[in-house]
Amino acid sequence: MIIEAHFLITRSSRAWMSRGACLDADPELFFLDPEDSATHRAEKAEQARKICDICPVKVECLLWGLLVSPDDEWSIFGGTTYQQRRQIRRDLG
Repeated sequence: MIIEAHFLITRSSRAWMSRGACLDADPELFFLDPEDSATHRAEKAEQARKICDICPVKVECLLWGLLVSPDDEWSIFGGTTYQQRRQIRRDLG
């Protein structure tokens, strides 16, 4: 299933990106600055998650983060941080 999802996300149109709830949000919420305090990064991540929770393409975005940008440590994808996506990858084996 992961391979099929990777194919669909990377080979298909990226039109799903144009339907993201984040389009109307401050883009800085989805990019955590390593220079910020851990508290500030956590606050930004929580604000981003609230937007992701209502997003119609949350799954596609999460798959993008897992499969296409697995080493991106500072971005929120599908409501998840790098650490959360790393745990998901571990759980999936």
